[in-house]
Amino acid sequence: MKKSLWIVLFLLLTLLLLRYLSDGIFDSFVSNNIEISGDGEIGMNNFDSVVIAIKLGVFAIIAAVVLIVCRRLVRKPR
Repeated sequence: MKKSLWIVLFLLLTLLLLRYLSDGIFDSFVSNNIEISGDGEIGMNNFDSVVIAIKLGVFAIIAAVVLIVCRRLVRKPR
């Protein structure tokens, strides 16, 4: 398969995971382990930004692993 298709699949899988999986684990991780500065709305914006950044990183790693496994399964034996 072409590299451009793998890139599109990676981005699509990352965005789907980001959109449809729950925030609960990440919310509790950030609230228990990371100190968020700011008061009121600024603090909530910082909290949400940190949660989104952590989710994006984790889901990008998951998408990369899934695509690596798929690439090895699709690859024709020589």
